[in-house]
Amino acid sequence: MEDAELRNILFSIQGSIAGFQNDMSDVKNDIADMKTDIANMKTDITNMKTDITNMKADITNMKADIANMKTDIANMKTDITNMKADITNMKSDIVQLKGSVKTIELKLENEIDRKISALFDARMDELRYRKENKETREKVFELDMRVDNLEKAIMPA
Repeated sequence: MEDAELRNILFSIQGSIAGFQNDMSDVKNDIADMKTDIANMKTDITNMKTDITNMKADITNMKADIANMKTDIANMKTDITNMKADITNMKSDIVQLKGSVKTIELKLENEIDRKISALFDARMDELRYRKENKETREKVFELDMRVDNLEKAIMPA
């Protein structure tokens, strides 16, 4: 082989080496970028693990809260059932009280009527007594007049 040919091959190899060195430099830069990306990914994964741990804790707390809510709802249902029974009993009591009030009203009305009747009868008795008393006084006065007239008639004679 000739020198020129060898030189061409050598230049070609040198060009290839220079290109390879440029490619290697690009690869090194790419690897450095990849290392940075991997470091960022590791940080992201660590953050995600922390977030997942926090989410698990939140889910556990939510499960406890839901269990408490279920208990509270069951208690509320019992309370509502008891309140319904109380309301039903109150309605029954109200009906009984209405009956009792009506009975008391009737008794009071009868008592008032009886007292009014007694007062009316007493007033009528008083009026009758006054009338009889007046009539009796008039009769006594007439008798007194007769006695006086009789005495006057007998006395002069």
